Amino acid sequence: MAEQTVSQSSSGVETLKALVEAKIQSALAKPKPEIATMPGWWNIWVYGLHLLPAPGNPLTPQKMVKVGDRFYVATIVWFNSAGGAQSPCNLITNLGQGIDIQYHTGKLNTWTLGPNEMNVVHNIPFAPNQCWYVDYLDLTAQAGWEACYEMNICALIKGCASGAKPPLAGFATAIRDIDSDTFYPPTTPWGGQYTPAPGVPARWEYDIPLRFMIYP
Repeated sequence: MAEQTVSQSSSGVETLKALVEAKIQSALAKPKPEIATMPGWWNIWVYGLHLLPAPGNPLTPQKMVKVGDRFYVATIVWFNSAGGAQSPCNLITNLGQGIDIQYHTGKLNTWTLGPNEMNVVHNIPFAPNQCWYVDYLDLTAQAGWEACYEMNICALIKGCASGAKPPLAGFATAIRDIDSDTFYPPTTPWGGQYTPAPGVPARWEYDIPLRFMIYP
């Protein structure tokens, strides 16, 4: 799996970056109750897929990708800031080297590894006392990629010693499905009502990998 320190400056990435960071800043601005104990050190979640229909157009949520389309995935890593100078955020970002974001993607049609471009490692260096980081996977669907895919995203937190085993590791279990499903049936298979009905809006999904399809 190729390791990359990526320069993320395309128009689609900049648009997605502004969208994701605005949501993060909004969440950080909300008042929170005092936390006396540490509920957790860090977390990772995923936001996507997004498509860029054409340069200058807004990004659209979509899991059906046509060959030639450009698409993006945003991965967010957060460190707990509770505890002041002794918070996990301060300790990790001042003593650690950074984060390795690993994208693992396979073809569901054949149960084989997906294209090399979908199986990469992005290296993110720490900035002292910065408690959240966003990484972007920027891809253009190529001819020959037609298949159904499943993407799992993992992270290794690298410690202060170069070459040492990472002290923390995890994988994304929260996926933001931003593609609303208009034509869902008005009732669930178990008899309940969807809200709104019919159709299902954008929502968080848990313990489900990111799944999408590339077609000719």
